[in-house]
Amino acid sequence: MDEIQIAKAKAEILDKLVNSSKYPDNPTGRVTAILGGKEVDSAGISRVMAELAMSRAQATNRDFKTVLEETEWMVSVELAKILEPTVDPVLKALNEVEEEGGSVCGVCQEEMKPGEDVRATGCVHKFHEFCIYRWLKQKNACPMCRNSCVTDQ
Repeated sequence: MDEIQIAKAKAEILDKLVNSSKYPDNPTGRVTAILGGKEVDSAGISRVMAELAMSRAQATNRDFKTVLEETEWMVSVELAKILEPTVDPVLKALNEVEEEGGSVCGVCQEEMKPGEDVRATGCVHKFHEFCIYRWLKQKNACPMCRNSCVTDQ
């Protein structure tokens, strides 16, 4: 199992949550995805991520918590890559940063320059990728408008 497979399973669960009408053959209403040939829910994905981090921590003789945070970060980056094409207003906002520069990150309040890794929330506020990741690990809302941001944590 790697970060890309985990991110794909998370994307599948998010799709089922957002587009439940596309899945009429789900009588239980349980939202799951297939990961490594097994059906998993959000908690199952978290367990798989922890197992991946534990094996990497043991293999490299590193602290589990640190490796788990790195693994979560890499899964989040892969999930963002998967979801990016489906979020037109967000992409438009990100493209504006790429073309113009000069926008300010809503978390660190520093200018975002063309070429930097920038992400936008569903409410189209823009942030440095690392800044918004750290923010959402602590709070489940956009730092600008306090709109809820869905995560599985």
